[in-house]
Amino acid sequence: MKQKDAANIEMEEFNKLRRSQRNALIKDEAEAFTKTVSLIGITHATDRKRSRGRRYVWTIWLLVGVGLALYQIQDRTVHYLSYPYNTEFNVQNDKRLLFPQVTICKENWVSKAKAKESGVEESFLKFLEIVKEYSGGDVSRELQEKAETVVGEFHNVTSDWGTISKRISHTWKELVTAIQWNGVEAKAADLVEDIATDVGHCFAISTLDRPLMSRASGTRSGLVLLLDAKQSDSLEMMNFDHDIFTGFRILLHDPLEIPRMLEAGIVISPGTVTQLAISFTNVQHLGPPYFDCNSDVEYRVENCLAECEDHFFIDYCNCRPFYLITSNDTKYYGSDKKICGFVEHILCLENFTSSRSKTEDMCVCEQQCYTRSYMHSLSQSPISRAALPFFSLSSNASSNGSSALDPPDLTIVYIYFPSLTYTNVVAVEAYSFLALLCDVGGALSLLLGATLLTVYEVAEFLVIVAADYFRFKPRLRETISV
Repeated sequence: MKQKDAANIEMEEFNKLRRSQRNALIKDEAEAFTKTVSLIGITHATDRKRSRGRRYVWTIWLLVGVGLALYQIQDRTVHYLSYPYNTEFNVQNDKRLLFPQVTICKENWVSKAKAKESGVEESFLKFLEIVKEYSGGDVSRELQEKAETVVGEFHNVTSDWGTISKRISHTWKELVTAIQWNGVEAKAADLVEDIATDVGHCFAISTLDRPLMSRASGTRSGLVLLLDAKQSDSLEMMNFDHDIFTGFRILLHDPLEIPRMLEAGIVISPGTVTQLAISFTNVQHLGPPYFDCNSDVEYRVENCLAECEDHFFIDYCNCRPFYLITSNDTKYYGSDKKICGFVEHILCLENFTSSRSKTEDMCVCEQQCYTRSYMHSLSQSPISRAALPFFSLSSNASSNGSSALDPPDLTIVYIYFPSLTYTNVVAVEAYSFLALLCDVGGALSLLLGATLLTVYEVAEFLVIVAADYFRFKPRLRETISV
């Protein structure tokens, strides 16, 4: 027992000595640090040659400076981590501008002659009467069976509704009488492409595959279209909300965007001259963490919403619409579904549209970082009869069987840039990391007379003190058994 007590006493003496050595070493290092550190005030506050009162005053000033500096650093750091940005608006001039995609759909798109030639005119009219009786909501079984019976009368049609609608639609070759680009008459086949949209089979100009660049401004340097509405050969479809007009539905949009004609298209009256003056705006956001957007330059939120809506349509109707825009992959959502038939497309679309409001919030799409926006101003005026002979001599007028143009059917559309200026909207970083360093350095210098190197000096001193503390750490007592 006496031997054990003696050993413990000896260990306590040893630990006491180590603590004394550690404290003395840290004290010496602290005194040396206060004399050499580039921090105004700390030398005066620790100088033993000064009176205690003067040291207290310097200590108070030092603590106030440290507190204000820490507050300023904390405030600037929080501001930096909020990732602020500024928006710059610049009106710029360019030698050429990308022309928008011009998507055109004919209202009352069914051709009487083609419907009669296909043997579907009578059945089509019967179906329109059925739809007229339809007032929304769930379709009754009786009406569904009656509609299926009517569709069965399409005796020579066995394909999907996309094929049927295309077969009885007016083509762009019948509707486009003449076309000019940059003041020169052009071949329509070189500029026009067929495209399927949510209102039927349409045509487009200046697509992603065939972009047009405008190199001059004014009505004569843009796109001029001479269109034939062919009202006498159109089957009036007053039972559908997108066919209550005559003429054409036009949409000017980014070539990367899917044309949503039903929601965004503007209606052009036949028998008029229409001028569409375009203004172009290019918007570029900063990506995350500044702004929550998709940084892919080809991503468009409209395409995402359209794709999401198509998915809901496919699930709701158990078939896919003929206008569904798909990728180049062989497999895509709904690829295993059949193309919607005539009744399925019309009646299910009506039901889906009425119930769509319940699912709109289910489509979650990121905002786009890059946007090309085409706005327009519209002006219209009736066509002068004195100009009709000139248009009747158009080279394309006789080629599509319209050598004698009917004034009520003639539609002239001018689409142009009034000037080759555009608005460039760019989001820029408002508070950079370099600005943060400058503010931190300014706070240290103004309040403490320190620099960023002083921060390193303090950090180095703390590391040395910690190393000395653990190097002279007291040992644990050893238990000696007798």
